[in-house]
Amino acid sequence: MPVAQPDLDGECFLVTGTGWFFRHALEKPNQVFGIVQLVDGGAAYRKVWGFSDGGRPTSGFATHLVAHAVRKPVSGGRKRIILHAHPREFIALSFLEPVETATLQHSRIISWTHHGILVSESCPDGVFALVETVEKAAAIHRKALCAERS
Repeated sequence: MPVAQPDLDGECFLVTGTGWFFRHALEKPNQVFGIVQLVDGGAAYRKVWGFSDGGRPTSGFATHLVAHAVRKPVSGGRKRIILHAHPREFIALSFLEPVETATLQHSRIISWTHHGILVSESCPDGVFALVETVEKAAAIHRKALCAERS
């Protein structure tokens, strides 16, 4: 791990493997996903399950852990799901509008301008619903901007 996360030591995480996508989850769950446990004071991880093809956590795993470490105390440990997504409309909008920077620990939605978002919620339905809401709002806003400028 590039940066140790001592507050997450001993915790387990379900994580997508490098090079895999959710669309393959039903056909190859033990390749697409892995469960890892943080060890050595949050400085390393050990595989608990999955990654049957020799895979490892996504390259963004360290960044996701930072989000977990920041959101854990703010949410009382309830916002345990972090989803990194690349919603097209939101990314397109980030080229048209400057994104306001908010403090990381108080926002369930973190923008990676020109790349995507990290979303934090307490359940799978909630995290996907939040991404969908952001994407719909971005689409409406982008279309309104384009109409206004033409």
